[in-house]
This record gives sequence, structure tokens and C-alpha cells, in this order.
Amino acid sequence: MKIYEINPFIRFATAIRLFADTENTSSRDCRLFYVLKGSARLVINDTQYELSQDSAILFPSGTIYKFDIDKPVKLIAINFDYTQNNRNITGSLSPVAADRFKKYMKLENIFFEDADILNYPLQIDKAFGLRDKLENITNVYKKRELYYIERCSALLKDAVVDILQNALFTSQTIMDKIDTVIDYIQKNYSGNINNTDIAEIVNYHPYYLNRLMIKYTKLTLHQYLLNVRLEKAKEYLLNTSYSISVIAEKCGFYSPGHFSGTFKKEYGCSPKEFRIQYKNVL
Repeated sequence: MKIYEINPFIRFATAIRLFADTENTSSRDCRLFYVLKGSARLVINDTQYELSQDSAILFPSGTIYKFDIDKPVKLIAINFDYTQNNRNITGSLSPVAADRFKKYMKLENIFFEDADILNYPLQIDKAFGLRDKLENITNVYKKRELYYIERCSALLKDAVVDILQNALFTSQTIMDKIDTVIDYIQKNYSGNINNTDIAEIVNYHPYYLNRLMIKYTKLTLHQYLLNVRLEKAKEYLLNTSYSISVIAEKCGFYSPGHFSGTFKKEYGCSPKEFRIQYKNVL
């Protein structure tokens, strides 16, 4: 699907208050939340998103999510499809417990060819300009005047495009975020970090950040992290007398055997052989 083909169907739109945590559930249709007052944590597929006032988050159908709430929060909730194919299914569709959700329960399977960022949860902070648009949608939906479905559809498409532009053209560009990720890896390579930890630094979904890394560095997040660890290991081998075990620990490998095996696979020799061959040359 491409952006120009969006013709949303809004199934439910309202301002609500949440007073307590929710369970892990999956949505049959897409979700758009906008925080009007308060703050909350939204956990999506084990990734935590901090939502403060005027934050918005948009995610596709079938997403596993739950709210963690310390204090009551007021937000706009919009349940929708990107097409009109299921407009016969109306009203709010309650999410299904994550452990009982099946893929066939999703009302539509949409994949955007020209806006990959929409294929994953997308958070926008300080989305002030979005508030009026979403409140307008809830008002039109509530009044249900003649052609309200068509008007809501047009208003939501405008809001989605606004979200997309906000995400792609903020003051902190995608390249800025990639730089932030690279800097984080360079400083924390020795720790037990994974794709989820890294993605949280820039509030991106791990899958989406991984795609960006491939696009801009030609390496996956895992490959980039591994390369940094191996380069640091080479420095230790050539410039210190640390044992292989100590170097493995300092470079974030979970065991000396893992370190030696990974090193040999990459360079064709063991860490010990590398040290003997090159230490006196450089």
C-alpha cells in the first residue's frame, strides 16, 4: 500500500480516562492515542514508550500492548482501518488477550511501501499541532451528522500525513538519531545490551531502527554492535597484556569461548594467534 491509497475508516473515536493498568492485549484494528493530560507508559511488544502530555502514538493492527499507569491519564483514542474494506464492522472492537490472539483476527494486513515508519509503532512527542485535528475527529464522530464517516476519514488521513511528516522532518533528523545510536553503542558495547535497549534510546521500534541501520550503515544493529566489540578486542590484544578471558568480558562477549569463536569466524584466526602475529608488527 502507498500513502496516497489511504482511505481510513474510523470505527471508534473518543476522549477517555484511564485509571489503572491494563493487561497485555492485541488490537484487531489500528490504534492512535494522544495524551491530553497526565502521562503513562505504553508497553508494546516488550518495548516501553513514555507518553507525556501532547505525546501521540500510532500502531498497526495485531500489535501487543498494555498501559502502565501511576496516575489517571486522559487521552484521545481512535480505532481505525487504513481502508474502507471492513466498514460494515462498526463500534469499538475490544482488544483480545495477547495469549488468545490469532493472526486471522486482524481486520486488515497493511504494509506501506513508501512509508516504512508506519509499519511499526510510531511515537511523536510534543505533537501540539495534532491535538486540534484529533479533537475535531472525536467531535465529528460524536455528532454523527450526515456524511460523518467520510468527513472523519478525510480528517484522519490529514492527521496521519501530519504524523508522518512530523516523524520524518523534526529538528532531530533520522540521521541525528542514527548518530545517537552509534554513540550509545560506542560507549556501552561492553555491557549486556540488545536491540530493544538500543531502540529505546531514540524511541523507535527495534525492527524499524534495524531497517534504518541497514539503510544508513549497511549493517544490522547486531552486526554493528559486534563490529565495535571486535574492533575494541583487537585494540586490547595489540596494546595490553590482558588475558583472553578479561578481553572477552571487557568487550561484552558472554564467554571467552564465544569471543574466540566469533573472532576466528570474522578474521580467520584465534585472538591468541592474532596477538602473536601482529603485536610486534605494529
